Amino acid sequence: MSKKVRLGIIGLGQQGGAYAKFITDGMVPNMMIGAICDTDPAKKELASSTYPDAPSMTTTSPCSKAATLTPL
Repeated sequence: MSKKVRLGIIGLGQQGGAYAKFITDGMVPNMMIGAICDTDPAKKELASSTYPDAPSMTTTSPCSKAATLTPL
């Protein structure tokens, strides 16, 4: 059994949103969303509703504390 890499996404814009979708759709093997950070409160709410299993926040400083991310 292999461990999954936990990825922190900073910014849920076009690229961050695409990466989040790729990961949740299973297009990136052995990876999961560890946390999503965006300074826009509306994007934080979108992240919370779309990706409920991933912690979401509006500042990046607690992002690495919210989940144990896998350093690459």
